[in-house]
Amino acid sequence: MPSNPIVGSRTPSFAQMSAEEILRVAGILRSEANRLGDALYLVPGDGFRRCGDDPVSKAAADALNEKSRSLLRSYENHVSELRWQADTLSSATNAYRANEANARDGFLY
Repeated sequence: MPSNPIVGSRTPSFAQMSAEEILRVAGILRSEANRLGDALYLVPGDGFRRCGDDPVSKAAADALNEKSRSLLRSYENHVSELRWQADTLSSATNAYRANEANARDGFLY
C-alpha cells in the first residue's frame, strides 16, 4: 500500500484521515489559492499592443489578447475552485466535529 504524502502514514484512503489532517489539507489548498491569486494580481492588464498599423498586427494583437484573457479566466476559475474546496473541507470537518460532540454529549446525560 503506498504512503499517503499528506498524512505521512500508510493509509488506504483519505476516509481515514483525522479532522486535524483534513484541516491541514484545507490550509494547503487555501495557501496555494492565495499564492496563485497573488501571481494573477501581478499580471499586467494592458494586453498586447499592435506592432504597427497594418491589418496583420491588429489581428495578431486581438488574437493574443483574446487567448491571454481566456487563460487568465481559466486560472482565476482554478483559484476560485481551490478556495471553494478549502472552504468545503473546513465546513465539513467543523460539522463533523459538532456532530461528534453532540453524539458524545448525548451519552453523557
